[in-house]
Parts: sequence; structure tokens; C-alpha cells
Amino acid sequence: MVVSNVNFAVVGTEFRSSVSIDLSLLVARLRKAVKTEDPENIACGTMSLQLFLAKRASGDWLSAGTELANAAIGERGRLKLDADGHVEVFEPMKPLQSLNDPKYFGANFESRAGQIHVLVVVPKKLWLVTASIANALEAVGIRARVYEATTEHVGFYDSALQSDGQDRAFWYEEDKSLRIHVLFDTKENARRLETFLRNCQMLMCSPLKGHTVTTTVEEVFSVESQPLQRIFYEQYDPKETTSPQQSMVMSLSCSDLEAHLLDISTAEFRYQRIEDERFFIPHCKAECCNLVPGKEWKEVMQYGKYDDDPNNRLALSRLLRRPQL
Repeated sequence: MVVSNVNFAVVGTEFRSSVSIDLSLLVARLRKAVKTEDPENIACGTMSLQLFLAKRASGDWLSAGTELANAAIGERGRLKLDADGHVEVFEPMKPLQSLNDPKYFGANFESRAGQIHVLVVVPKKLWLVTASIANALEAVGIRARVYEATTEHVGFYDSALQSDGQDRAFWYEEDKSLRIHVLFDTKENARRLETFLRNCQMLMCSPLKGHTVTTTVEEVFSVESQPLQRIFYEQYDPKETTSPQQSMVMSLSCSDLEAHLLDISTAEFRYQRIEDERFFIPHCKAECCNLVPGKEWKEVMQYGKYDDDPNNRLALSRLLRRPQL
């Protein structure tokens, strides 16, 4: 039995330490010893730890004073370290390989002070919110509201879901449901978004009203090669998906547009909005409403029942009065 001191450093921190271990054991035992040495800072499970042999291409070991802030997981799971402008790559240590394997420490390993033999990458603990909103593609304003709420609760993109270099957190499925996949760095923010989604399906003025919402929140560990990217409401693009409103492309001048909106044969006339879009969208689609002339409103008695209705969905003529929402 050959017991040696193996010095290690935790990437992204100033923590340096050493463990005594029999080099005839497997890498998995070293991983367990590292976890035991610093259980407070290494919050993930032992199986989630990643170890990298800190040996340079020249055969020398890293110095204990090497700056590790610029280390990142690169291609094929290798650790890239930019130290003093020189990029070096370190291979991952396989859990079922022996520590005295010639590729690792070998039979003639001698530990010296000031050396780093192993680089330890601790996955960051995150919270993942996944959700589904049924028939979201059939309603206006749901995706916009989800973007806004995710921004308010400090959500992040999951880089594992990147497609063609583009981040994504919200997408529509074939069944017209809206899928949500958002990371959070605190459990509290994750639970707040979940609560928001659950509550909104019951709120009268919410675009999610009446839509079935399912949610899950789970703890995950992630080794990000780059900093997490925030989700912001400004990234919302209503043209990403089909919508009745998107079919009404109006590339007219201001004077032509005014005349065009008065043409009762056009979709713009039938679906035009009198209210500000910010207040209109949460209540209903424009095509659910009707334009009623003031003269007709006064003559048809059954319209009177809408006078005091707080949920009035009739878009009334400007000549009559403002509609109630």
C-alpha cells in the first residue's frame, strides 16, 4: 500500500487542500475523500464532482498559486484553463481508473508542497422550473406574460437547450401547449414563478385564465462553461409564432392607414382595437369583440345589459363612450 498526499484545488474558489490516499485505489475513492475534506463548500453529491489531472503538457504539475478563475469546461468534457494568456487543457479523471495508472500518478509519484495535482469542479446548484400551459397557442398574451414574470423572478436560460446557437426557454408543442424550461439560482425565485403560473389560471384578468397549468420544480446541478444568461422581457418577439393579429400586416402611410381602417371589408376594420393594446390583450382576442355604432346601441334594448357589466367585451364606438374592462 502506497499512501501519498494528493493536493487539490476547487476551480472558481481560493480553496486549496490535500488528502492522504492509497494510490492503488480508484479515482472514485479520491473523489469521495475530496468531498469529505470540504463538505460545506462542496454541496453537491459525490457522484457529481468532476476531477481533472492538473498535469501540464510538459509533465509538470500546476503551481498552487495558479489563477483558476478563468477555467471552464470545454469540448469533450476537458477543462480549459487560461493562465497568464496561455490556454491549457486538462483531461477528466475516470472514476473507475486506478490512481496509480501511468496516465495519472503512476508508480513513482512524489508529492511536493506548492503543487496542485487535481483540479476539482463543483457543479453549481440550480433550480429548474418546467411547466406546460394547455392550448396557449389559442390565446393572445400568454407567452408575453410568461416572459414578463420570468424576468421579474430572475430566470435564466439553460444552455443545454440551445438550438443553432439560440437560447430558448419557451416553445409551443404540437398540441398547442406552451412549454416552459427556466433555471433559477435560488429556490425562492423558482417557487415564486411556479406560484405565479398556478395562480394566474384562476385570475379573471389574466391571459392564463381557464388554461390548465402543470408545473414542477426540481434541484439540479450544472457545470456551465459560460455564465448563465438572464431572460429579459425585451427578448419577447410576438412574431415568433402565428397569431390572428400577425396576419394583419399594415405597411401603409399614416394617411392611407386612416382611410384603410374605415373600409369595412378589411380585417383591420373588423379587428381594430379601440383600447390601448396593453389593457386589451389580457381580456380577450380582438376577433372576439364587435364594433357597435352608438345609434344602434341606443336602439337595441338588449345591449343595455352590458352597461354595468365589468367584463364587458364589446368594443364600443368612440362616439358613445369608452368600454368598460
